[in-house]
Amino acid sequence: ATRGAGRRAAWAGTALRAEGGEGDGAAPDAKLNSDVRVGVLVVPERNGVDFWGAFEQANITNATFFQTEVPGAFQMPLAAKLLAMSNTVDVIVAAHGAIGALKDEVSRGYQSVALNTNVPIVPADDAETPAEIADTAVKMGALRRQALQLTSTRGSFFFGIGKNASAAKPKKEKVYF
Repeated sequence: ATRGAGRRAAWAGTALRAEGGEGDGAAPDAKLNSDVRVGVLVVPERNGVDFWGAFEQANITNATFFQTEVPGAFQMPLAAKLLAMSNTVDVIVAAHGAIGALKDEVSRGYQSVALNTNVPIVPADDAETPAEIADTAVKMGALRRQALQLTSTRGSFFFGIGKNASAAKPKKEKVYF
């Protein structure tokens, strides 16, 4: 067994129940990740990092993966905002690399964009591996899909909130004026 497999399995089970997929024979990670749309923004010096390979290992398909280059780290928050506003991704990976003195400003920009657009942004500096970044990004994208009830047509059970099947249906009565 790998480290963290228990946490991952518990989290994946919750997401599968929300999608109605528990017990359908699908691999937990494959079912969990299949619909998450990922956008990766990279600066030129990080363009050689294999983010696609890491996301492919996390069962993200080519149809739900997008990567483009941004001129520099200071432009990254605006590029992330534009990508988030396009409503084409569930999570954004901002691969800015080492940014030194700009770290506070760039981080504040990421947080502002994430809170205003409801699209999580996962900052990726040189400290984490692409696999760790992909794992975090996929979890946040799946969490967003659950919160916005994008997981299925049957609704979601995000933080225990879902459709109340036991509630009586309201009677429709004619109102005369």
